[in-house]
Amino acid sequence: MLESQTKATEEQAHFTGPFSAQFAVGLQGQDQVTLVSGHNQTWEIQAVGCAAFLAGVQNLLQQHPDPHRWTAPQGSSHVAVLLRELVDRIQGRFALPVQAEEICHCRMVKTEVVDHAIVAGAETVEQVRRWTSASSACGTCRPDIEKLLQYRRPTVAQGT
Repeated sequence: MLESQTKATEEQAHFTGPFSAQFAVGLQGQDQVTLVSGHNQTWEIQAVGCAAFLAGVQNLLQQHPDPHRWTAPQGSSHVAVLLRELVDRIQGRFALPVQAEEICHCRMVKTEVVDHAIVAGAETVEQVRRWTSASSACGTCRPDIEKLLQYRRPTVAQGT
């Protein structure tokens, strides 16, 4: 799915700040950024992924030394979606609109699977349905899928 891949690369930054926990944001086995605690309230950002993702991480690091002042990127690319999540998590604003572990009970599809499909590029309920089988039976999960799409990709028109 990702067009240009690079060898694993780390971007590092040191800053102080009141982060509540370590966390990783990304697509497992693809683009990922991790905040790792260091000594004396310093944090290190480790990023691995395609060239566009690494450039996006670098752009955030150049915005300001304090990540609480970073501006989340706009757009609907996987890079923008993931880096928006990173900034929102750092700034304490990230909360998926669907908290249930399983979003589609008919097909037993986990919310995490649907979210991963959306981050990876699904832009419509139909694409989510094709990629995950969620909402391919009774359709009662469709409103929750639409909520996830709107939250993750607010700039993309919602289709069926």
